[in-house]
Amino acid sequence: LELNIEKLKIEEKRNNPRNLASVLMNTGVVYALEEEYARALEFYRRSDSVIQLHNLEDIRYNAALNTGDAWDRLNQNDSAFKYFSRSLEIARAQDDGDYIGTSMTGLGHSYRKMGRYPESQTHYQEGIQYLQAAQDDEVICEAALGLAKLFELTNRYDSAGHYANLSLAIAKKDGFLS
Repeated sequence: LELNIEKLKIEEKRNNPRNLASVLMNTGVVYALEEEYARALEFYRRSDSVIQLHNLEDIRYNAALNTGDAWDRLNQNDSAFKYFSRSLEIARAQDDGDYIGTSMTGLGHSYRKMGRYPESQTHYQEGIQYLQAAQDDEVICEAALGLAKLFELTNRYDSAGHYANLSLAIAKKDGFLS
């Protein structure tokens, strides 16, 4: 965090919008890792303002996804849904399967929390297909855990157990402690 704050001070004096947007976003990520989601959102908003003002297409996806994730962790489902949807639009425009699968996982979370279980299941399962093609085990692990939670909510315990075990196996194999 200290390094990002120092870099932010430097970038605020320079004329490089991409670097400024990046350090703002990275500072938000550090706050998110510290579970200070409201602070993370402050930095994501500042980053998004720079991205919009300077049309920085290459990092627009990350801003939308990170913002959706922070709102999701704060259980602000309407806002999370809005930003995950935006990230999916960007991912599809870029034709990036890993990004598509990651955004669909976020939308799976949103739909699950809104009680829209069929949409949640569809987004998780389609997301996993994209993530498998991209070999993104970290987000497959997250999507499988989301499916486990969904199936537990709908009293489909065999499926819940299957996806919980899948998530756990990937987490153990790749060292995803959380």
